[in-house]
Amino acid sequence: MSYLKKDLQKKLTTFAHLFLILRIINCGIFYKTHKVYFFFYRKTHTKMKNYKKYINLPVTPEEVYLALTKTQSIQLWTGAEVEFEEKENTEFSYWDGDIVGKNLEFETNKKIVQQWYFGDELEHSTVTIKLHEDKKGTSLEFVQTNIPDDVFKEFTEGIEEFFLGGLIDFFEEE
Repeated sequence: MSYLKKDLQKKLTTFAHLFLILRIINCGIFYKTHKVYFFFYRKTHTKMKNYKKYINLPVTPEEVYLALTKTQSIQLWTGAEVEFEEKENTEFSYWDGDIVGKNLEFETNKKIVQQWYFGDELEHSTVTIKLHEDKKGTSLEFVQTNIPDDVFKEFTEGIEEFFLGGLIDFFEEE
């Protein structure tokens, strides 16, 4: 075997071992001009939490559903730019892109299921909003799964103040 073949075989073996090790520790690699550069997309295995909150709104489930699914209504209660289409498997954006995700399911006047993205987190968060008719109007059930522990407090405070609070203010009786 020539020197070049041995050298190439040694480099490939070393590269294969390195690649295997990187795969084991959940890292990525890319190859450029005979050098290997590393970039880490390793998930820090952040503990995830779930959040559940009920709010009462003095209007029918139909009115709440319209406020949650019509772009003009969403803009009114968020006070910001919104991209939204009441259609499954469409991307959406609230508050000029502060919250982005994908619409997964719509059950008219009853339920909305969305996937919310958390930056570089590999696991997405699932938001389920259920509307229950009650004597005083609507009981809205907001459930969110897979919220990273390190942002849980601040994020849920934002949900209560801006998302749920925005809806409460929008339907507040004068």
